[in-house]
Amino acid sequence: MIFERVAVGIGMTNCYIIGDEETRDAIVVDPGDEPEKILDLIGRTDSNIVYIVLTHAHYDHWGALNDIRTETGVDKVILHRLEEEVLENPEMNLSPWISGQSVSMKGDKWVEDGDIISVGNMMVTVRHTPGHTPGSISLIIDNKCICGDALFAGSVGRTDFPGGSPYVLRRTIDEVFKKLPDQMEVWPGHGPSTTIGKEKKLNLFMK
Repeated sequence: MIFERVAVGIGMTNCYIIGDEETRDAIVVDPGDEPEKILDLIGRTDSNIVYIVLTHAHYDHWGALNDIRTETGVDKVILHRLEEEVLENPEMNLSPWISGQSVSMKGDKWVEDGDIISVGNMMVTVRHTPGHTPGSISLIIDNKCICGDALFAGSVGRTDFPGGSPYVLRRTIDEVFKKLPDQMEVWPGHGPSTTIGKEKKLNLFMK
């Protein structure tokens, strides 16, 4: 598997390149900023980008989207249907707060809980993990969970932004994350990776 991470932007958003090592087909997850860093990683991994996937629609997770789209020729941006309003509404996507400019974007391909994204011979399972935003998703590939801002090492995502809900996030933790295997790696939208088992032991929000 191709699996690379680079932290970009002032918020150090984790952008991921994930792909099939045999076919070189890959996805870019959360191209938040600094497109040159992301494009360099795409080049170094010799990846053929087939989709851009957003774990959620806050601007710090897609600020470099147009640049990546232009340079790679990718025509599909994948996210959950419930993020459509967040993506299109600057007050919800936080672009004025993050960049100082009001920016909106439209998605191309909508996914739901349980959908499969095919990347070469690799299957990526979509889990709906709302709470930080209404349409936040996590991606499950083998023993890895790319979870955006839903779950962090030692914490969880904020729920005080427009569309966030601590009650919904609590349900996501109980119904999704707690049921994942302890050995599953957790790769969040910011900060270091961890495992489900470690978070069950050390993260108060996983109790």
